[in-house]
Amino acid sequence: MDLSSPDGPPLNEKEAAAALGISRPTLQRGVADGAVPAPVRIGNLKLYPRPVIWALRNGAPLKRTD
Repeated sequence: MDLSSPDGPPLNEKEAAAALGISRPTLQRGVADGAVPAPVRIGNLKLYPRPVIWALRNGAPLKRTD
């Protein structure tokens, strides 16, 4: 998977977790905690905008809603 730029189609949950170097449950916890923006849902499919994952992977701070 090429994440050298934020352009391209959204990533599914498995691809987003792999791009961030974390497990799917860790990604899901990040979403539940508010540290990772929620994905767009289409039925059962969860899609993460590529620019969001690209930014997180390249050092954007994770945001929490504490």
